[in-house]
Amino acid sequence: MGGVDVDEYRDAGTDVVDILAGRIIPLRLGYVPVVNRGQRDIDISKPIQQALEAERQFFESHPAYQGKAQYCGTPFLARKLNMVCTVSSAHG
Repeated sequence: MGGVDVDEYRDAGTDVVDILAGRIIPLRLGYVPVVNRGQRDIDISKPIQQALEAERQFFESHPAYQGKAQYCGTPFLARKLNMVCTVSSAHG
């Protein structure tokens, strides 16, 4: 499983669909797009909750992610990782 910081690909005309679809580097558990806090956010001490809200708004309003927003973002990545770890530890 991989996380892709789509903020790196926000420029007009740049599309991460091929990466997220696994056509560049296929991963068995796929990719989860996220928007990480940038250095400026860290420098101004932007609260994590505010960054998470900005990330949610980005995915809900961006045309490429609107229909899939529930499968995007840091909270979804955390739930998916938790599930993978739980299943892995159950199967020992």
